[in-house]
Amino acid sequence: MRDPDWWGREKIEREKLTALGPPALTLRTENADLDDRLDRANAESRCARP
Repeated sequence: MRDPDWWGREKIEREKLTALGPPALTLRTENADLDDRLDRANAESRCARP
């Protein structure tokens, strides 16, 4: 059985909308964004060291 709300979930993910949709999807999106920011911060701190 296909999820009847598939189009809404895909739009939320594709357009990076926040505070819309099911809480699990919002948390997954926020977690992915946080991982990306932490990876960039870690890479920048390694490059900035003398």
